Amino acid sequence: MRKKEPANETVASTTQHHSNRLSFSLQLTVHSFVVLFLVLLIWGNLFLEHGRIEKREKELLQLQTHIVQNIVEQNLADLNTVLKDIQRQGTALRALHGETLRLDILADALSGIRVLSVYDVKGVIEASNRQEMIGKDFSQRDYFKTIQQQPNLDTLYISAPFQSVLGARVICIGRMIGNAQNQFDGIVNASLDPAYFAPLLGSILYAPDMWAALADADGSIFVAMPQRERKDENDGKKINVFLEKYSQSGVALETFVDATLDHDNGSMVSMRSVNPAALHLNKPLTIIVTRSVKEIYKDWRRDVVVQNFILFLVISFATLALVAIQKWRRDNEQLRLKAEEEAARHDKFTHMVMDNIPAMVAYWNKDMYCEYANKIYYEWFGKTKEQIYGAHAKDILGDTLFAHNETRMLGALRGEPQMFEQDRTKADGSTGHTLARYIPDQSGDSIRGFFVLVSDVTELKETQFELQQRVKELHILATTDSLTGLSNRRYFIQKVMEEITRAKRYAAPLVFLMVDIDHFKSINDTYGHDVGDAVLRSMGEVLQKTMRETDHIGRLGGEEFGILLIETSRSEASNIAERLRKSLENSCAETHSGQICFTVSIGLAFFQKDKDDPLEDMLRRADNALYQAKNNGRNQVCCDEDM
Repeated sequence: MRKKEPANETVASTTQHHSNRLSFSLQLTVHSFVVLFLVLLIWGNLFLEHGRIEKREKELLQLQTHIVQNIVEQNLADLNTVLKDIQRQGTALRALHGETLRLDILADALSGIRVLSVYDVKGVIEASNRQEMIGKDFSQRDYFKTIQQQPNLDTLYISAPFQSVLGARVICIGRMIGNAQNQFDGIVNASLDPAYFAPLLGSILYAPDMWAALADADGSIFVAMPQRERKDENDGKKINVFLEKYSQSGVALETFVDATLDHDNGSMVSMRSVNPAALHLNKPLTIIVTRSVKEIYKDWRRDVVVQNFILFLVISFATLALVAIQKWRRDNEQLRLKAEEEAARHDKFTHMVMDNIPAMVAYWNKDMYCEYANKIYYEWFGKTKEQIYGAHAKDILGDTLFAHNETRMLGALRGEPQMFEQDRTKADGSTGHTLARYIPDQSGDSIRGFFVLVSDVTELKETQFELQQRVKELHILATTDSLTGLSNRRYFIQKVMEEITRAKRYAAPLVFLMVDIDHFKSINDTYGHDVGDAVLRSMGEVLQKTMRETDHIGRLGGEEFGILLIETSRSEASNIAERLRKSLENSCAETHSGQICFTVSIGLAFFQKDKDDPLEDMLRRADNALYQAKNNGRNQVCCDEDM
């Protein structure tokens, strides 16, 4: 019988070896499928996130250009109405012999107009809101010659941007004046003020790397934000590349990625043409908003690096673990007859791994005495192996830390796993933030002790805090007007829409106030834009002090502000508006040019929930009431229901 034992041992050994090989093949297959699944999962998610970022940015850029398009088209429509009126009364205006009162009133009433003038058939200005322009000959100007050479009573002519005699870079909008036979008999012309459109473009820039511009059809830039070193010829050529490239290809001028404006990084560009059919423009204006592709995908690229690094670590760890397990099993198979030697090697391997992983590892028995701790555990508490092994938890942790953790330890000894974050002080006096786990060592129904795994996550917490702070800063930049500290137009309109939704649901009253600084253009022209900015800041401070905390206040653009009164009756709204008007009338802005006192006109409109578009309707009625207040002499409140 004894002779058969070696054969039996050989068969058992062969069977065990074959089983080990099958087990390793199965583990390797599972490992490969898991690795492939992780790669597909992470890269698929990154691909989808890239698409979501691109879609979101395109929608945001399209929204910004659409906002500017609507405002510019409305300004052109308002200006066209005035020019057509002057066009019809061209002969009557010449009879005034340079009287500018009416033109002054019209120029002040129109947003963004610097000069409003009437020219005779020879190009000499006969009437203007700027007295110094009367009598000057502008027959050689391109905008005069264009209308003279291509006369059409129905066309609204737009010139290329140029330097005016008053020193500003302007675009002229003009119409032909006809005689009794509808032949060319002069023009009526208005120059657009870039200072009016610059804040409009600035208000749509929600990131520091954005750039917005308003240009003519030939690519000449009229105004851009942020302002950069002017290179009209180069900028015009770049814009013409977009116009030619995308118009010839038949692709709609909306949003696309192109490197023309930024050869190093590429830009995401949104373009829209301002060319309403009702105005019969001789050529359109173009609105351009860009954002750096590098900045758009900055966080995404960082996520690619981080997630691939984590993927590499996971795959490496899993591979090393698989190799280590197989090595251990192979060694165990080869040395199974040498149990003591194998136990020693296994113990050495375990200590090596535990001493080199970036975490504290320990084992406490059911009486809370330490039976194992790794090297990092010694270093964290500043103790030797001899001081740790066999010591009670209270002696190692100290009275304070033990008191904080005793309940969790007792929970682990009841078989309840514990996981918690905690600030701990190291032996060198520094403080670290840790993630701790107490894992019960359970055998059947008995608990023999628990394992302690503690990871130092200080850097992760600091990074998380920095990201939270960055998110807060970005939220402030995205929702706040940088000059006045009030809500910017986009965020203010968003809050108004939320209140409208709430008002529809609960039948709550809402009142909208449209507030505009009287003669603000004169303040800018007289004292400069820095003084005008000081007046706007003063206006914002008074609004914040005067209005209630429940009200929403925002800067709509330029010198125009909006206020939404919540849960406010008609009589209360009128009193609040009048009180605000008086507060602003009695306040003055402190500037380097001295105190600048100003007044405001206020248009008031009540929310009507039965309208198809209650927001647009309320804004329109408040705007009409504001213009009525302006026409009535300014420095007063006008309600749309009183018109």
